[in-house]
Amino acid sequence: MTEAPSETTEISAQAADWVQRRHFWTWSDADQAALDVWLAQSMAHRVAFWRFNATVLRTERVIALRASVPEQMPFWRRRGWNMTLRAVAALIVAVSIGAVAQTFIVKPTARVFATTVGGREVIRLNDGSTIELNTDTVLKISPGGSARDVILEKGEAYFQIKHDAARPFVVTLGEHKVVDLGTRFLIRKEKDQLQVSLLEGRARFDAPMSKDTPSIDMRPGDVVSVKNGSVSVSRKADAVLSSQLSWRNGVIVFDSTQLSAAAAEFNRYGGKTLVIADGAAGLKIEGTFQLNNVEAFADAVHVAFGLRVEERVNEIRISR
Repeated sequence: MTEAPSETTEISAQAADWVQRRHFWTWSDADQAALDVWLAQSMAHRVAFWRFNATVLRTERVIALRASVPEQMPFWRRRGWNMTLRAVAALIVAVSIGAVAQTFIVKPTARVFATTVGGREVIRLNDGSTIELNTDTVLKISPGGSARDVILEKGEAYFQIKHDAARPFVVTLGEHKVVDLGTRFLIRKEKDQLQVSLLEGRARFDAPMSKDTPSIDMRPGDVVSVKNGSVSVSRKADAVLSSQLSWRNGVIVFDSTQLSAAAAEFNRYGGKTLVIADGAAGLKIEGTFQLNNVEAFADAVHVAFGLRVEERVNEIRISR
């Protein structure tokens, strides 16, 4: 490993924080998924985590052994001293973790919610707001579930936010932000583009201060799109915006959608990869389909256009 000292310290602090949360906080499946993502990022992450986790496990074993020693023993190993040893063992853990992670312990650390490909999750905040995560999505939020600032790192999320004039709800999207003023909106963040759709209420889309793009006050039906650094605003009908939320009911709605785009949408949810040959990519289809049933979609395309469907182990290929 060739990390610089500052990077090594940062990784150690993050590892210590993960270990602390895993052993001493309420640990959920979402927490485990987020930890797995962090561990997969580098060997340095895994080594740091294993080191701190081993320290905690060793200390827990020492405490268990001390507690099992019978009372018929020298005075210095009886109950009072045993309690002291437990306290010292706990202090060792706190010191070893705190030495490199004091910033993370003193300051509240973000909780990470991550869905798998094809997965979905509903986050309920203490203020009554809810956030629904779609497939392959990562969102960070402060501990306790009451924070009004979150970070959407990737994926798609639907927000239903309770109004609080004193504390606007802010979603950070890389260099952009959405400031919600009590509303419902949908955000989809992919590698090369970003889309914010406002369904109800009011919201403001903020561009970076370093750019000349002014803030955009959004109205219901507005869709702000960012691609290659360019920001544009369009209007969409209520029916179109509702269809964008069809994943909440386990379906995908296509309205004059090219087969290439329909395939890309299906492939977001896992299962067999749908491949459309160039000769058929431009054909358009309408309809509602189960998002986890790509075979039914292929059958519909075969009947509607007379296309050839080849089903393989991990792939379905559609061609003329």
